[in-house]
Amino acid sequence: MELTILDFGNNAGRRASTNQRLRSCILGPLPSHTDFSSLRSTRLLAILDDDNLVASLRDHGVYLSHRKLHCRLVAEAQTISAWAIFRSLRGDDRRKDHLLRSHWRVLAVPREMVMTVHGLCTKANADMDLCFAAGYLLRGGAFDTVLIGSGDGDLCVSIARGIRRMPTMRGVYTLSVPGSTSSRITSASGSELFAGNFLVGRDLTEPATAER
Repeated sequence: MELTILDFGNNAGRRASTNQRLRSCILGPLPSHTDFSSLRSTRLLAILDDDNLVASLRDHGVYLSHRKLHCRLVAEAQTISAWAIFRSLRGDDRRKDHLLRSHWRVLAVPREMVMTVHGLCTKANADMDLCFAAGYLLRGGAFDTVLIGSGDGDLCVSIARGIRRMPTMRGVYTLSVPGSTSSRITSASGSELFAGNFLVGRDLTEPATAER
């Protein structure tokens, strides 16, 4: 019989930290700097798939600094409308409040418990809400450039295709995390579909131990 010992003390914390560093090495390091110069003087619509970016950076052991990201985009763009879309638990506004303090507009999609043929399950996917929000905002705003913050290839390609079908041409960029960027994004970067892809750098993050 095999004996398994669960260690919930300091060793467990050190082991988790070591595993996180190993995972980060496999993914590849984050660049030191994020170069947003391609967005200079644009009328920018920035939409974050916040769940994707947060989860991707967690594997690197850091948080995304929404405040730093907003400041960098404001410094480059002529005008900006900045939105973050994410899944939320009903009654828990901590993430929403953090984003609002960091100058992002927020669309929080509530997690829902629904009955299916397989029984009760949780539905918590914000992709379609993000697509709808992108189309709605573009129809009503004077933007010449769109930044999609996500490494999800299916999501980004769907949004970019929809934008290309609109009568007004716009440049579409993506913002993603090294090691968590779909090949559909990297292979199409610099093509007719995407003008380019930015990789989140260390300059847009804060340590995982930082207060949120």
